[in-house]
Amino acid sequence: MIPANYAEIDTLYRQIVSRNVRRFVVASVSPGEGATTLAYSLARRASRAGKRVLLIDLNVYKPSLGPLLGVERIAWNPNLDDLEDKIVNFGSDGMSVLPAPVEGPLSPAFRETDALQRMLDRLEAGYDLIVLDVAPLLLSNARNVPPFTVCRAAGMVLLAVMMRVTRQANLERATALLADEGVTILGVATSDRDNPSLGAELEREAMRLKPVFPAGAEWLARQVRKVNFLYERP
Repeated sequence: MIPANYAEIDTLYRQIVSRNVRRFVVASVSPGEGATTLAYSLARRASRAGKRVLLIDLNVYKPSLGPLLGVERIAWNPNLDDLEDKIVNFGSDGMSVLPAPVEGPLSPAFRETDALQRMLDRLEAGYDLIVLDVAPLLLSNARNVPPFTVCRAAGMVLLAVMMRVTRQANLERATALLADEGVTILGVATSDRDNPSLGAELEREAMRLKPVFPAGAEWLARQVRKVNFLYERP
């Protein structure tokens, strides 16, 4: 999990706050690109800044926030009068979570932009920021809440991109579809989790010498670790 004070998270949070954003979706193009982790980290960063934050999980088919936070799924739909009673207060720093609804036939309201928009308008009265986690944009699943419908309702989306995982063609297709829907793209948050630094690569190459030159391999790896700039990210 990304720490809430991680430099990139702090920069993203400040950019969002500077635009007076009240609600937005965090979405990836395909599975495994870090959208849920990013959504949680931004919500946590905002709550530590004193904001009242609501994190909503709308990935019904394969929710990640519940397992991440240890929160059980709850029966709810956007039209419930007592929706606020379904929200779980998580921790003491102002962050709350609306877990993914229980599995089963989805209420039609989950597929209606207007219904989701009314829900968000109502919830905004009690929160400074609402962050929504959705299914991957290009992953078609009839059992899930349509991610583009949620993006339309929220009006804004932050895209999570994983280096060496996200395909350029898929990213271009998703951004084109979002533009067609009139959704504002706040930005693209790039993670290099699977893209090792130059220092890590040099260490790996040095240790390949260990079977034939063990002491020399260890010495060379130590010298690499002393050069801090080799581990800096662009």
